[in-house]
Amino acid sequence: MTIGDFRSHFWGKVDTSSGPDGCWPHSGNRDRDGYAGASFQNKTNRAHRVAWMLTFGSFPPKGMAVCHKCDFPACCNPRHLFVGTQSENMADMTAKGRRPIGSRHGGAVLSESDVVAIKGRLSSETDAQIANDYPVTKAAIYMIRSGRHWKHVQRED
Repeated sequence: MTIGDFRSHFWGKVDTSSGPDGCWPHSGNRDRDGYAGASFQNKTNRAHRVAWMLTFGSFPPKGMAVCHKCDFPACCNPRHLFVGTQSENMADMTAKGRRPIGSRHGGAVLSESDVVAIKGRLSSETDAQIANDYPVTKAAIYMIRSGRHWKHVQRED
């Protein structure tokens, strides 16, 4: 397939009906995070990265990410995309309140109510004693104690 044929094929799967400033979702299969996929030169890429490449002539340099201003993972509107480092992308996500924290985080095994109870025990029990009652290590309890994890959860007095 020539690049021209690929370009027509790709953009044919993008809904641009919202106009030049709206989100343009790609109709391809989406992963669990909502990103659409597109194959280019026998390699599957996220569709928004392919949209960037087709619009600007190349993929971003190694180590750089194509980020969304609109926060819609399937969007391929070049006006909604920008290039940044992964750190900049994570900072943008945090600033917009989209970083999953607490029980919303995919790896969480504790709930906010568990952490409230744990914080209530910190002054009278060791990390190991508390960890015995939860499916976590004493290191996880230490991270709560030190304020590195679950800092958004306040102890009830």
